[in-house]
Amino acid sequence: MINYDLDILFFSKHKLWKLERILEVTNLDKEKFYRILEEFNQKLENQGLKKLDYKNECLAIFDKIENFEETRYSINQKTFILSEVERRSLIYLLIFTNESSLSIALFQKYLQVSKNTVLSDLKKLREELMRKNIQIEYSRKKGFYLNFEEKILQEKAWYYLQNLSEDAGFYTLSKVLNDKDPLTIFKNNQLLKKIMQELQIEIVYSRYLSTLLFASLLKCRGFEKGSENINELLKSLIIGMSDGKNTIEQDNGLYRMAFNIMENVMKLAAIEFDDFTETFMALLAHLTPAYYRLKNHFELKNVLLERIKKEYHSLFLLMDNVLHPLKEEVGEISESEKAYFVILFGGEIYKNKYSGKSLKAIVLCVNGISSSLIMQKRLESLFPTMEFILSARVSHFEKLPINSYDIIFSTVPVKSDKKVYLMSAFPEQREENKLYNQVLQDFQLPGFIKPSAQTILDSIEPYIIIKKPASKLDLIKIIEKN
Repeated sequence: MINYDLDILFFSKHKLWKLERILEVTNLDKEKFYRILEEFNQKLENQGLKKLDYKNECLAIFDKIENFEETRYSINQKTFILSEVERRSLIYLLIFTNESSLSIALFQKYLQVSKNTVLSDLKKLREELMRKNIQIEYSRKKGFYLNFEEKILQEKAWYYLQNLSEDAGFYTLSKVLNDKDPLTIFKNNQLLKKIMQELQIEIVYSRYLSTLLFASLLKCRGFEKGSENINELLKSLIIGMSDGKNTIEQDNGLYRMAFNIMENVMKLAAIEFDDFTETFMALLAHLTPAYYRLKNHFELKNVLLERIKKEYHSLFLLMDNVLHPLKEEVGEISESEKAYFVILFGGEIYKNKYSGKSLKAIVLCVNGISSSLIMQKRLESLFPTMEFILSARVSHFEKLPINSYDIIFSTVPVKSDKKVYLMSAFPEQREENKLYNQVLQDFQLPGFIKPSAQTILDSIEPYIIIKKPASKLDLIKIIEKN
């Protein structure tokens, strides 16, 4: 995981740090400090650099770590490359920081491309922004700067941030933000943690880094006169990126909205939920952050959008009417956000109803509630006789009594004496079949072992007549698809 918690140690004049002082300045507990230190030392070793020396509860940092951001992100400069979309997005974000010394040469330095490439990217970005009446202007005194309403510029900054990859893209932005002050992101990291503590909520694991970088962008842009407003914006952003679990009792309006949405989905889809309360609370936990995202235009991209639209086509078409109470409050709802609601209800509508559950399984998905629900509903349809316990945080999983479950399905590697099955939140058919067969075999569960496409083809090949020439690979693909 990318981490900034120890930066204050790396860029301090002090070379020797006692554990007690480390925990004080980083606000970490002992276990987390050890874990972060171990991860960073592994990155140093992978880069062929000397590891940090920690003995007798004392950390020694004698040598300055060269190319620090490259080590943090495990970037190899020889293979480093940014896509055209990332380059244009970074040009906007660099200008958004309001740095007066920005020039073509500086763009070249950070993007590592030629002058002509920068000019071409800049031209395309200008044309793209002009469609929204946003202008990129230049003067010797100001350098490059953006000319439009501030709120719209912030929304575009969030939009362009979503285009960056978590390796090359985020690495470049991190380098830009930390270049003048190596503790820029560290300070904003501490600020976010303080606000999260005040709100008593946590940001979803997979959204934390983008939230942190956006907070740093806002601060770098310069909001000294409106610092109170920017902190309010950060609070809304944090709630929007949270799992919603600890904010659901704070707003009666959202409670009523959730109830109306539940009524709509039951009427329009002509269903009744087996456990209304459980589904309602899951909706409320999702609705709270979704409301703050949509209200402040912090929408999330949904990489599974097209697949969700295909697999839950009928339900997706109902979403405009189902989510009408939310739409009245926030305006238009993007397809990506609709898709998250589809997943929330889809599993309940399409899953088979079984009783007599025996085995208990943990569903551990650290990418947020929607991804967790995708994973849980898939598993429920595969293993209807199991009882599933959902966990979107590793910290919650670690606190569960080990005798309260038998199996772990997880999107990240975890250490456990119980059987652990690694899987994606939205598995392909081949992965799903393999998982199903493996679990049935390991636990000797009753069921039908799903043969592979190759096995099916071998069985039916003597009896099929092919009118058009086709390879075995083509036939396997057809079988897998169907």
